[in-house]
Amino acid sequence: MNHYPIRLVFAASAIAVFGALPSSRADDAKAFIGQHLSDVVKIDSNLIAAPAVTKVFGTPIYAMTVTIFDGDGGTQGNSLVFAKTDTKLVPLTRPGSDGDYPIIQKLFNSRFKLASNGDAETVQDALDLVFPFVNDQEKSARAFKHDGNQWTFVRGPFFDKQMGFVLTTDGNGMIVGVKYVLKLP
Repeated sequence: MNHYPIRLVFAASAIAVFGALPSSRADDAKAFIGQHLSDVVKIDSNLIAAPAVTKVFGTPIYAMTVTIFDGDGGTQGNSLVFAKTDTKLVPLTRPGSDGDYPIIQKLFNSRFKLASNGDAETVQDALDLVFPFVNDQEKSARAFKHDGNQWTFVRGPFFDKQMGFVLTTDGNGMIVGVKYVLKLP
């Protein structure tokens, strides 16, 4: 799920309001905010270079921390994970509903083959870093299994069931489908 600081939403709203001002005032306001945004917002990013991540995913994955400074010396921070695609950064959050996730499928390394329990453990390690557990209860549910060409990676409980990713492979072990299921069978 996405959890963005409310102040960031307010900052975006303020920028939108400045955009409604007469052209020269709006341009001045945008320029001023652009020059001074780093006074109140700091973004730190680090490439997640763990061997499991670089083996499983074919695109760079970054952990980012957005910190917003308030006027009283306090801060509000939010950690996010992004993937670099050809044209942009794509936010990676654990899906919140059942469904196919082709955007995640495209991130897998085309040279990586999911064909053994060792490969599955590597995928699970990569998922731990890219879609981190929220709490210990989720972490304790961590497991994987497979049946034929379907590999299930449990990412935590969902009421009386488990939730997680279901990866479908072809005959060579290439990942050809990614689903997220809130109530795994």
